[in-house]
Amino acid sequence: MAIRERYIERLIELFKAYMEKGKSLEGFEEVRFEACQLGKKLFREKVPLDWIVGLYVEAVKSLKSEARREEALDLSGCGNILLEMVMTYSTSLIRTTELRERLLESEERFRRIAERSFDAIITLDLSGRITYASPAAERISGRRLKDILGKSFYAFVHEPDIPRTIQAWDEVKRRGVVKGLQIELAKGDDSLVPVEVNASSIIRDGEVVGVEGIFRDVTERTKAEEALKMSEERYKILINNSNDIISTTDENGNWISLSPSVKRILGYEPTEMIGKSFSDFMLPEDVLSAQEAHQSVVRNGNSFWKYENRLISKDGKIVTLAWNVVALRNERGEIIGTQAVGRDITERKRLERRGEPVEKRTQEHKLRTHLP
Repeated sequence: MAIRERYIERLIELFKAYMEKGKSLEGFEEVRFEACQLGKKLFREKVPLDWIVGLYVEAVKSLKSEARREEALDLSGCGNILLEMVMTYSTSLIRTTELRERLLESEERFRRIAERSFDAIITLDLSGRITYASPAAERISGRRLKDILGKSFYAFVHEPDIPRTIQAWDEVKRRGVVKGLQIELAKGDDSLVPVEVNASSIIRDGEVVGVEGIFRDVTERTKAEEALKMSEERYKILINNSNDIISTTDENGNWISLSPSVKRILGYEPTEMIGKSFSDFMLPEDVLSAQEAHQSVVRNGNSFWKYENRLISKDGKIVTLAWNVVALRNERGEIIGTQAVGRDITERKRLERRGEPVEKRTQEHKLRTHLP
């Protein structure tokens, strides 16, 4: 059956229903609802608006020809059905036009943002083919946009990273988003560029039709992280091989960290002291002075050089240490404790008490131990 004839039959059904039920409010609303649904269907199937009036006229003629006596038909209210259909059709048209305009505005805003973004914005279809790439993609990839569009995204991914990338895209399709994916892309000059990717699914009519990703060049961040790692390794080597005690405490004077040299100087493993107050290991008569010095650092940011106090080693011996102490600060510059280097000067103090020249005995010690 042709589409036109099918719609005419449906209109005749609505006319008959209206004549039968339209006199009651409930019946009228039922027929009105069906007329609106038919108007929506005509719009969805892109039937021209002028068709609707033609369909109405033909349906009325057909209905009259079926009747034995024309005067028995009351078609006066059937115009309401036409009105509901036309109004519904027109409303759908207006809404669709508004949505299209809003979509165009949204796409224009997206385009302006994408063109000014330092990050590359790329969209892929479900096969992984690049359907859009923002201008920043040229800078990051070292390739012209015309050499990127339409190509498989995986062709630009460093080969070892391809399996992780495919897995991440599958994750986007299933869960809708992936954040912080770290991969390397092959540039036009065959060098590699590290990027961080945040991606989300593109959904249309309730179905995933592609993937949209924001790609950030993290070359400088990667270099900074590597430099930080090297610095931390050097710091670790320094701490592990230092003859002095390198330590940090919190605002209350509790040890946060201690270098391994504390074992040689005080006999304690670092873990035996960490979390406890420095005053727990100090000669009682030196505690008050040390606490005042500590508060001066954490409250006022003062520093101390060659500040001396005496600690008690694990085997009960008194060890004199000279400390250089500065404030320990967080990334916001706030004081959160102290950082100190303590040198064992017990032998030097003993020589001073005996009145012996410290420098001479130190040189003799170096000669005996072949130290520089």
